[in-house]
Amino acid sequence: MVDAFLALDFLFRALGSAGGGFVSVVAEVGGALGSPFSGIVRAAPPPTVGHTADWPLLVAIVVYTAAAWIAARMCLVLLGQARPAAPY
Repeated sequence: MVDAFLALDFLFRALGSAGGGFVSVVAEVGGALGSPFSGIVRAAPPPTVGHTADWPLLVAIVVYTAAAWIAARMCLVLLGQARPAAPY
């Protein structure tokens, strides 16, 4: 769900979607989830065409995906459900 909000927010910003309804909800949630990563990538000045790509959202997608994979893997290891070794 986190990656979906971030990806939709990135897409809507890149396409220059008008804010309202679903787009504003996605922008609100995506902005909140992506805000910790706003200082990582230097933002380019806004283009004159009316849309912008928010690159920190892509960094957030990568970081949240990696964190979810690590957390899921740790749960499997702690619960003893890690994949067994391949038989010879």
